[in-house]
Amino acid sequence: MSDYTDVLFNTQMLISFKSITPDDGGSHAWLAKAFTELGFKVEELNHGKVKNLLIKPIEGFQESTVLFVGHTDVVPADEQDWDYPPFSGKISDSILYGRGAVDMKSSIAAILSVIALKCQQGKKPNIGLLLTSNEEGESDFGIEYVLKHHKNKLDNIKKVLIGEPTSSYSIGDTIKVGRRGSLNLLMTVSGKPGHVAYPEQCHNPIEVSLKLIQRLQDINWSKKFPNFDQSNMTIVDLASNNNVFNTTPKRVEIKINWRFNPKFSVEKIKTIVNDLINIQFATSKICCHWKNQAEPFYNHSLDFAKNIGIAIESVTKIKPKLSTSGGTSDARFFDPSKFELVELGPCNQFAHKTNEQIPVKDLITLASIYDQILEREATLCSSQDPVA
Repeated sequence: MSDYTDVLFNTQMLISFKSITPDDGGSHAWLAKAFTELGFKVEELNHGKVKNLLIKPIEGFQESTVLFVGHTDVVPADEQDWDYPPFSGKISDSILYGRGAVDMKSSIAAILSVIALKCQQGKKPNIGLLLTSNEEGESDFGIEYVLKHHKNKLDNIKKVLIGEPTSSYSIGDTIKVGRRGSLNLLMTVSGKPGHVAYPEQCHNPIEVSLKLIQRLQDINWSKKFPNFDQSNMTIVDLASNNNVFNTTPKRVEIKINWRFNPKFSVEKIKTIVNDLINIQFATSKICCHWKNQAEPFYNHSLDFAKNIGIAIESVTKIKPKLSTSGGTSDARFFDPSKFELVELGPCNQFAHKTNEQIPVKDLITLASIYDQILEREATLCSSQDPVA
């Protein structure tokens, strides 16, 4: 049987798989082999090109089982911009370089090394894993698909640990216990094109778009909510694809994103925007195409988070900050009224960036924290067992 106790080796192996979303690049076969050798039951819950692995103890899930959730897919990497090949797992000056080094192959490698070491010691941990190759893209057939179509396979699971890169400056200084929601809007403003020398014969959609954007920016989106960052609206793009100087465009496309706390909801934002258009821009041709990325959520219980905080402090001497900041993750697909969700992983400064990297010492620290989490959960479970 192979030795999977080395977190550095595991991370380099996972980086070597060119798993650009939604392709797993062969990483799932390697992981399936590893966990099968460690005595776990491995089940594929694939859909089309998307690979999903459910890994569980032979005896199945119990209410005390921790479910580790992660993704093996990565964003593309332009090799010519990198100092080292992005899928080589190169180490230089005690820094490991590679796509996925931060987001989030290192977390999967760390939990694998902890599980392997405990199995080697004869202390098989009470943990399961749910891994997908479809988080960085549309995410249609990854964790959301499993929770919709195979939710019975997660019966008894209450505690979910997600290995996203949540740390800010030091490993474990920040953990996520909720997230703001995310809503996308593609707005098309149509006009009547014409020669710029005869503006009275034109209906310029750019002028309408600029006025509309200003009205949207005048709205107070930055309302506060306890434990959350303020909500905000961001104009992501404004384009007409007009390549000449003497003609107004036929249409303009505006891309907008909202990151919102529970002061807002998807429906509330839609209502505000639609009312604005219907009242102030009724004579313009404006079409809205919405895509709900995620509703805001916050844990119903922080017991699991507190236990993880103690584990982090025992390793790093740092008391972690409980945060809801950052972008969306697969945590949004779990019902926070049924699961205790905590996200904990490497520092996120290099996530998705050229020369994505992680210090080797951070890999070791992360593995040590995961080890302590499982130790504390095992102790807690034993203390709650009924007396014979």
